Amino acid sequence: MNKKLRLYGFSENDRKVFSSYLSIIENKTKYDWEIVSDWDFHLVFIDVVCDSEGLIEKKLQSKGYSVVVYGDPDQVSGRPNIILRPLRASNILQALDGYEGVSQAAVPASGTTDLTGSAEKLYRLNRWPAKDIMSTAPKSSRLAAAFMQGSKSASRVARDIDISEQEVVNFVNKCCLANIMTERNVVEDAPQKTPAKSKNFHLFEKIRQKFGARKSHG
Repeated sequence: MNKKLRLYGFSENDRKVFSSYLSIIENKTKYDWEIVSDWDFHLVFIDVVCDSEGLIEKKLQSKGYSVVVYGDPDQVSGRPNIILRPLRASNILQALDGYEGVSQAAVPASGTTDLTGSAEKLYRLNRWPAKDIMSTAPKSSRLAAAFMQGSKSASRVARDIDISEQEVVNFVNKCCLANIMTERNVVEDAPQKTPAKSKNFHLFEKIRQKFGARKSHG
């Protein structure tokens, strides 16, 4: 059975080493593992340097995904699933054999990892996304610009720039994992409207004009 894994935050050298070791142990693992660079995966290895506070780890675990944290012993102490630096074939094999799968609900039928949670949530970019995010998203510049302008839902942005909502969700997922997206549960940002003038205002205005006219004739 084929399974997909992602290496998040790994250096180019660590990616090459991991891939090399994976080819060596491929006949010893319970599943046939494929390293992917998109957001459709079953297991993710996260370099602790990119997630020192464990925010990405918790986010993915809350969605039912299996997470292994990679780093030095003092960096990963206290984390539930770890693999120590430097990489070793035996450690990778142990981590892969420890994979027990995810619930059916954790893998959306669309083949994407939805980190956005409720569709009612609103999102705003804190800064412009890195090239690895921008290069994989259709209409990425317009997506980034839309979320930089204010807090918006995925459905609203999809309508505004004429793109599928799933593509917007994919973009938001990547930005959430990169910790550059802020979630909000309030009303979407909208231009401030000038309060409508009440009927009393018009009445007082007429009285003011009437007495002002009399005074000028006195």
